[in-house]
Parts: sequence; C-alpha cells; structure tokens
Amino acid sequence: MELDEKIKQLIPKMKEMVERTKKTGLEHGFIVCEAPHRIEEFIGKKNSIELGNCRAGEKMSIMFHTHPSGLPIPSHVDEKISEKLGAEINCIGTDEGIFCIIKKGGRVFEAEL
Repeated sequence: MELDEKIKQLIPKMKEMVERTKKTGLEHGFIVCEAPHRIEEFIGKKNSIELGNCRAGEKMSIMFHTHPSGLPIPSHVDEKISEKLGAEINCIGTDEGIFCIIKKGGRVFEAEL
C-alpha cells in the first residue's frame, strides 16, 4: 500500500486524537508497526509524550501525536525521535490541522480538520 494511502486511512484516528487533546489538554498519539500490522496508542502530558517502539522484527511505518496548541509542525525533538525510531512518516495534529513528513523523497502531506 502506498504511504499516502496509509496516511489517508488513519486520518479519522488522527482527528479523534486531536479531539481527545482538546478535551484533556494532554498529548495523544500512536505508532503503526508493520509485519504484522499493529497500532499502539499512547497518552502523554501537557507538552510531551513518550511514544513506544515497535517490537523486534517489526518496522515503524507511521508515528503520530498531537500538540495541544500551535501549528501542526514537528518540533526539532519530534524529528530527532522520529529518526531514532526509524518512522517512515512523522505526523503532528492540532486543531489547526494534520501535517505529515514522509521521509522517503522528503514529501509533505497535509490534511485540514
């Protein structure tokens, strides 16, 4: 499946997590691991979240988390963590929208809420 299609399938889940963040003021997120396909959710703090890693033998295809305020742009720390975990796609969501960086080819994917 194309990476853009993977993102599109997860937009409803991303929007749901943005809504959770609006209600709780906390960051919410998930990772998508492949081989087998698995989604794991996480709840963070007001301005931080610790996303787990995929299990041995799995590959992380997507990491997503919310920011309680501001623009949906990955911070420098978000990018470092994405690199460390080997995520193919790094997405951030706020009430302003959803922004994803696709590592392969350096493309960007944006979705409005």
